[in-house]
Amino acid sequence: MEKRKLYSYIRWSSDKQAKGSSLQRQLETARRVAHENGLELVEIIDAGLSAFKSKHLEHGNLGAFIEAVKAGEISNDSWLTVESLDRISRDEILKAQRLFMELLELGITIYTGMDNRIYNKASVTDNPMELMLSIMTFSRANQESMVKSQRQKSAAQLKIDKFQAGERAENGYPFAIRSSGANVFWSDVSDGTVKAHEYYFPIARLIVSLRLKGWGYMRIAKHLNENYIPPKGTAKRKHFKDMWSPKLVCNFLQSRTLMGEKSIRVDGVEHILKDYYPHVMSQTEYYSLQSVINRKLANEPNDYIPLLSGIRRFKCACGAPMVAFYQYDKIRYRCDGMKSLDKRMHCGAKSFNGASIENAIVQICADKIFKNVKSHTSNVGPIHAMLEDAQKKYKRGMDMLLEDNAPHGLNIKLIEIEKQIESLQNQLNDELIDLLPVD
Repeated sequence: MEKRKLYSYIRWSSDKQAKGSSLQRQLETARRVAHENGLELVEIIDAGLSAFKSKHLEHGNLGAFIEAVKAGEISNDSWLTVESLDRISRDEILKAQRLFMELLELGITIYTGMDNRIYNKASVTDNPMELMLSIMTFSRANQESMVKSQRQKSAAQLKIDKFQAGERAENGYPFAIRSSGANVFWSDVSDGTVKAHEYYFPIARLIVSLRLKGWGYMRIAKHLNENYIPPKGTAKRKHFKDMWSPKLVCNFLQSRTLMGEKSIRVDGVEHILKDYYPHVMSQTEYYSLQSVINRKLANEPNDYIPLLSGIRRFKCACGAPMVAFYQYDKIRYRCDGMKSLDKRMHCGAKSFNGASIENAIVQICADKIFKNVKSHTSNVGPIHAMLEDAQKKYKRGMDMLLEDNAPHGLNIKLIEIEKQIESLQNQLNDELIDLLPVD
């Protein structure tokens, strides 16, 4: 008979905790509980994930554990051992309590090593004081995290103020601000200041030069994986663990950190720290790179809208949507390599000339649809015109932003125009679908 399993959930959120005795202490407790209750031990570790805003549920193994129990992949009579209930959640009381009750409703037995308590659905039902104890524990944990968060915000704001006032270390480098997000992989903050990483900074410049030569993200990632050690902690997707991923290359090449900027948000206010990071390129070079990445060929028609992209029905065999792009004055379609890079890696889909398939569809429309359009008043023309007008307004606004002469509130206006473009595109798609003949 197969043993019931005890899943030891171990989580820490800071490097300081990782270097301490947290891991060993929690493992020893789990081994003891497994031995005393005749259970098979399975370790679940979430390193560097905070439970304050439930990041461990969204990106970590605890969320995966819960989903596996729901799917029947993990037996619902399993045990889950934690050092204390605040390892499960430090979120708002209602959210934390909801998670706790969900685990019990699924049939999971929870053991807390710090106070040697066992929680399950029957014990909480028979002794409501256990439920009260859990609420008090979650409340205390959330309050502690809120105080800690506020202290970190205050510390970050103080460092931001000092940076903007021009305060620098004796070596001339900025002081590192570690409490508000990770620093970029090509920087070295090991001594408390921000300087170029001896190994990764030259690689950062290499990535830029390869893209300017016309290399694509997949090709650059392949070259890096064959020749250079990838930075740690950059790939969140399992398929790209310990690899240079195409997504990493893409995000890197479009990040303003290349110009030395660091963006920090404290209490809803965004602070842009210029010259914080070592410059991979100048501002002029950065915008030239973005032009290369996003440029449309000079002879590409400005008002041309790809026929098939955006309708959410044109998909690759792997399930990812197909997107349009231009190459050598021609429109082509390919599997979406930005949102579904991992799928694309597996399916190996290649791009193809879009003119032939668009012409074929137009011919089908001529043969099958236009014979019956008298019964339907089409709004394609007016919607298309409004869409073009919205796209032109958006482009003008973006140009103003890039030239640093944008009026106050332009960002909000551009967001509204983006929503308008999306709405008009959906209306246009619906109109085209309505023109299809009914079988």
